[in-house]
Amino acid sequence: MTVRFDAERHLYFVDDRLVPNVTRMISALNLVDTSFFTEESRERGSHVHQAVHLYIKGELDESSVHPPWRGHVAAAIKLLQDARADLSRLQTEVRVYNARLGYCGTADVLGPIFDFETCLDWKSGAIGEATGIQTALYDLAHPLPGGGRRRRMGAQLRSNGTYKLVNLDRELDPNGLDYHRALALVDFYRRFHWKREERELLSAAA
Repeated sequence: MTVRFDAERHLYFVDDRLVPNVTRMISALNLVDTSFFTEESRERGSHVHQAVHLYIKGELDESSVHPPWRGHVAAAIKLLQDARADLSRLQTEVRVYNARLGYCGTADVLGPIFDFETCLDWKSGAIGEATGIQTALYDLAHPLPGGGRRRRMGAQLRSNGTYKLVNLDRELDPNGLDYHRALALVDFYRRFHWKREERELLSAAA
């Protein structure tokens, strides 16, 4: 089985078969208010994610970071340093695939953060309830050996080099419903959205 990501079109393929992805499902069901998204914010998010990925891999040339976004990258680095994270034990930009439910995605960071196995999602904007569902979907698609769930965290990276860390399990999902919501989201999307979107995407690619 091979998972392939087409970054230009933000599409995922498994053995050359187009499959839904986490971002597309969340967007299709309007779980995130995208009215304030701009091209600049999208570019910033992509650039910051890539820079932090390279930092974790030990490959970041800090002079390559776009100056207006250096604070966001510095905030992520500070969090990892505060967490005393062993970068060699972290997985970053992890392609995940849930074969049973039939969806893909890319988890920002999986591994020990503050000594807990964690699914961590970087945000350069606000963290909302959809981030809880998003990280639950990643965790379901890449389970820990032997079962069990990761702690789910969202990190809001600020331009001044500081961060806000949100424990999604405790602060936004104290009743433990995000995994149920995640399963319902996949079922609803595949039943009522995917067939049409699949036809449109394949037609556009032809």
